[in-house]
Amino acid sequence: MQERGWLTQRFEKALQNGWEIPDYQGLFDEIELDLDCQAICPTTDNVFKAFELLRPEDVKYVILGQDPYWQTAENDGLPIATGLAFGVRQRDGLHHATAINKIMPKIYQYRPDHEWDWTLESWAKNYKILLLNTALTVPMPKQGESGREKSANKHLPHWKEFTQAALSFLRDSQSQLSTNDRFKCFAWGKKAMTAFEEARLTPIFAYHPCASVTGPGSFNDFWEQDYGKRLIVPKS
Repeated sequence: MQERGWLTQRFEKALQNGWEIPDYQGLFDEIELDLDCQAICPTTDNVFKAFELLRPEDVKYVILGQDPYWQTAENDGLPIATGLAFGVRQRDGLHHATAINKIMPKIYQYRPDHEWDWTLESWAKNYKILLLNTALTVPMPKQGESGREKSANKHLPHWKEFTQAALSFLRDSQSQLSTNDRFKCFAWGKKAMTAFEEARLTPIFAYHPCASVTGPGSFNDFWEQDYGKRLIVPKS
């Protein structure tokens, strides 16, 4: 359980990184009231991980997820979510169709001997990717509850305004750059597409990693395009 004001305290590292999102304290006050001190995923020190890894001016790409994984690890009972969209600190308990299991073989297809980083931190830092969830938390399911029913999507309404403010801040912070130098947005799925468009951003669309779609516009096709290869080809 969290005390009032914990979001503002946890956002301090992101502030130091340059993420001066307008009225963030007012937004956090509202979110805390909505969450009502629920136990959450990820752990509180990872909620703003995406903002702590990159400064706004360094972001080259933005990929939106929906909300963090709600599963906890069997060995320590802690959330497996890392605070980065799609990232996990371990695969314990994940279904084989989960998005991260589709993403990892793509990221490392040009580096077959490289140790896989399932947290996605090294990928985000090396390629300057803001891996942002539309909702930064989910409620942790109680023992015996179905996480899919009790947790998935439950915090999306609470975080929507903050996520939109963060995307708008990023858009405005790079507005003086040339079009080619501004960050690029990738929407993996229709929900991500809508979130980008609501922030007045125009993303490149591909279907969600777990969608049963082949051919143009599919997740596999995304990585065959020049913009997809820029995210995975090792830098010389």
